[in-house]
Amino acid sequence: SGNEQALVLMNDDLTIVFDRVSGEIAAFTYKDNIIFRQSPETVFWRPPTDNDFGNRMPMECAVWKNAGKNRRLESFDLKKIDDYHYRAVSNFFLPDVSSKNIITYDIHSSGDLVINTHFIPEKEGLPEMPRFGMRMLIPEGFEKMSWFGQGPHENYRDRKTSAFVGLYESMVTDQYTPYISPQENGNKTDVRWMALSKDNGSGILFCGMPLM
Repeated sequence: SGNEQALVLMNDDLTIVFDRVSGEIAAFTYKDNIIFRQSPETVFWRPPTDNDFGNRMPMECAVWKNAGKNRRLESFDLKKIDDYHYRAVSNFFLPDVSSKNIITYDIHSSGDLVINTHFIPEKEGLPEMPRFGMRMLIPEGFEKMSWFGQGPHENYRDRKTSAFVGLYESMVTDQYTPYISPQENGNKTDVRWMALSKDNGSGILFCGMPLM
């Protein structure tokens, strides 16, 4: 159902609203829990580390900083796969890098949302992409964190010899590292899944396909 701008899919447990104008998820609730405060969006940037400043990454790769944010919707389509599965596809143009980003949302009646994001370069000579991933904003309260991946401390591709794959638990607040020079922190590599939960037990499970 829906009006000219909003398209609504719902069952007894799940409500998901798409904005046809922006191509984004406007609302996502499951069993009365608000899941997203801001729709998942593709990002190509990360806060520079000290090493990045040393090799001029913030200047050399600056074109990627707002590439996802400045996206422009070219088309939005929703198809019914079967009674329990719908697929929405948002095609974006990224003027900052003259390229395309296609995001596919597979919505299942179980409450599972499978997201695939594809970057299609259409310009030669683009600088190195600092990150290719997704970012979203969730409500306060999902403070408990557990994950199956490398840990327990912060680790990166070039900084994970002492981080072993295992099942770990921590708190979201504890992922912050007060570096003297503010920079990216709290990263985890080779994550199979991560769960964020509230004190009442409700939570969100993120699964890699196969890794995050």
